[in-house]
Amino acid sequence: MTATAPTAAVLLIGDEILSGRTKDRNLGFIADFLFALGIDLEEARVVPDIEAEIVAAVNALRAGVTDSPALRKIPGNERLLEGAALKNPARRLTTPQDVAGALVALCHPDAGWVTGNVINVDGGEEISAG
Repeated sequence: MTATAPTAAVLLIGDEILSGRTKDRNLGFIADFLFALGIDLEEARVVPDIEAEIVAAVNALRAGVTDSPALRKIPGNERLLEGAALKNPARRLTTPQDVAGALVALCHPDAGWVTGNVINVDGGEEISAG
């Protein structure tokens, strides 16, 4: 079994970055630093100085097992894929389209009261007993 590279995400917080008043230089530095350590930077997000948006970005969506290039780097990924599909009540994996649908729903104005939650987009995989 071969080891896979660890991965990271970066959350940049600042109205000044989003407005263009400040040009971010941290992301490039962080990416270079992580690369030198053998860590793949897989995501970077910028959010305003609004507590609720920061909390939402940190909590974000928790997708079920999704077949992806990143998942394929994990040793034993075949067993993970098979097990997740069997555990899921729909007997399938989460797709990027499933996650996109949840994002679209959460962007609707009527979803404005949904804050600070982790939302499982997994068809019941997380709560299924098996």
